[in-house]
Amino acid sequence: MAILTISGHPVERRHLDTFVTALFEVTLLDSIVLRRQIIAKKQPTRFEEEILYGKDHIHEILFDEKNESLCFKIRPASFFQPNTLQAEKLIKKALSLAHLTAEQTLFDLYCGTATIGIFASRHVKTVYGIELNPAAVEDAKENVKFNNINNLHLILGDVSGVMPLDKRPDVVLVDPPRVGLGVKTIELS
Repeated sequence: MAILTISGHPVERRHLDTFVTALFEVTLLDSIVLRRQIIAKKQPTRFEEEILYGKDHIHEILFDEKNESLCFKIRPASFFQPNTLQAEKLIKKALSLAHLTAEQTLFDLYCGTATIGIFASRHVKTVYGIELNPAAVEDAKENVKFNNINNLHLILGDVSGVMPLDKRPDVVLVDPPRVGLGVKTIELS
């Protein structure tokens, strides 16, 4: 998937067509998406998407430590690690360092499409995945179904505001946003 994000002046259709043609001269793609960033004073930034080629999503396959495949649906507004080989290595290493057991409750904070939580769900009693991005949570829900996961619960919202205080995690895995972890999140974890 290639995503072209623009802001400001509109782009002419002929330029978009040239962009699509140029991409196919150098690579094969399943999806090409145009994201228009809409900025208005005193309003949150929003995005509009237009599919220039293919579908509004892609599927990616990662392999767990037993070399079993896990399938993930990804849309342009969802976060997913683009280097899948490194993602597999990183997730496997994180899980091995966590020393997970079947009795544990795990919090997957800023879970995105629930990639880490899905990997971890095979090793723990319960996973709570928390994510602010509604599109990512929708993809995460589908990814949980695709992979037949029954012990992963998704929560939509800001981590510091929706942390399930009635649950105490044994393990917290974090792939934080660029701004890092807030003090409240650290205290609650």
